[in-house]
Amino acid sequence: MSLHEDDPRRAGNAKGAEVDAGQATNSHDGTSPQTFTSGPPTVEQAEAAVLGAMIASPDALEGACRMLAGGGHLFSRPAHRTLFDLLEQMHLAGDPVDVLTVTDRAATTGKLDELGGPLAVTDLTDTSTCPVPASWPAYATIVLREARRRRGIKVLKDALARLEAGEDPAVVAEDLAVAV
Repeated sequence: MSLHEDDPRRAGNAKGAEVDAGQATNSHDGTSPQTFTSGPPTVEQAEAAVLGAMIASPDALEGACRMLAGGGHLFSRPAHRTLFDLLEQMHLAGDPVDVLTVTDRAATTGKLDELGGPLAVTDLTDTSTCPVPASWPAYATIVLREARRRRGIKVLKDALARLEAGEDPAVVAEDLAVAV
């Protein structure tokens, strides 16, 4: 899975990627650009922006690792989870982080294809993906908010399934109070 799976031109071997609702498309080829210029950002764009900022800025790397500590699971895309975990490991080890070192680490750990190749890593630092690296806190806040929303949806769906299966509503409600 590519870091830019919504843009087939950048998606490595991914073919026929779907365009997310609400994103603008290029009229000439129907692909979806990684840009903040048309409508509100999607969670995938916020994820890409925070990852790009982490690669481009030592301050963003430090701050995002602190704010999203151990948070690869907070990212909606598997490639984003993998890259966050890789960046966090490099930071904790005191290794330098930039496009070249990240691409090299991904290649030596066998994860470069999972990320979508070297171009996908490079594209994260482009201004169309990460408009302002210093705005990483705003991007990370979107990632956190949307991860909580996905978690809440999962908890509620699980509770609904338990209720439909005949479980005692009082027990389900009690579990919900703890889960949320």
